[in-house]
Amino acid sequence: MVKLSLLSAQFYKPPETGPYITTENIKALSVLNSHTNFSIFKATTLFKYHFAFLVFLSCITSAFSASANILISPTRVAFEDRQRAERLIVVNNSDKVQSYRLSWQERAALPEGGYKNLEGTHDKSLSAMVRMSPSQIRLAPGQKQIIKLSVRRTKALAPGEYRSHLLLSALPDEKGTTAAKGINIDIQVNYSLPIILRVERETPVVSLTGLDLKRAEESDTLQISMAKQGQFSSFGRVEAFFTANGKAEKQRIGIIENYSIHSELENAVLPMTLLDGYRLSGSGKLTLKYSGQKEYQEEVFFEEQIDIN
Repeated sequence: MVKLSLLSAQFYKPPETGPYITTENIKALSVLNSHTNFSIFKATTLFKYHFAFLVFLSCITSAFSASANILISPTRVAFEDRQRAERLIVVNNSDKVQSYRLSWQERAALPEGGYKNLEGTHDKSLSAMVRMSPSQIRLAPGQKQIIKLSVRRTKALAPGEYRSHLLLSALPDEKGTTAAKGINIDIQVNYSLPIILRVERETPVVSLTGLDLKRAEESDTLQISMAKQGQFSSFGRVEAFFTANGKAEKQRIGIIENYSIHSELENAVLPMTLLDGYRLSGSGKLTLKYSGQKEYQEEVFFEEQIDIN
């Protein structure tokens, strides 16, 4: 009997690469059997290296399946000036009991996408002004739970955007699992959601500053560079259209939903893989459009045409 336990692994897919696991984010990775305790990464025989590689691939596959264990809606909350309460709905979409502890996490956005974790709070942290209920959930298969968020603004709160991230940390099964023959993989995935408060919101000014085309064997990718002015984040849909010379029909060749340039960023780079393996070839006009969603539903941040020769 061999049991593999992988706790709190964080998975990241950078632009133009496949998924991988960063070892510094893995809190525990060990293989145990009834005779020997050993570390995968310290294996000294060729057999152990091959075994570790196979288990590693199994972890990746299982982890991406585990990401659908719970459904969360919405995946982003934005409080406006007069809003005091919001709620999240969490549904256990798996066939096992799932338990999570809720806490706050401070993170800073990166220009190329993703976040870096911060130590402690800062002047734009929201966590001290929001109460959550409950702070821990346990869901049977198919069960749903409503998480209530209520904001209490401090007096004389300065205009601007405040943000913290709500972290749902997976808890191990209280009863444990019965050992079975073969490999038993237990993966626990954490979820982090941005919670935002805007005071005297103003629409940010976003402009297109650069565009690169990167070709790969599977499909082309547009590398879209943007600049943002203002102390508030943007949020919306980025689309790419191509109109070939001599044709009136405009074809949508790329789309990214729910894209945000966070308040702390002045520049951002967005990789957009074109739809259905589309290849940008021939002459024509490429249109890039960034239109608002949710609270920015009526806004168009930019719409630019580029001649392709």
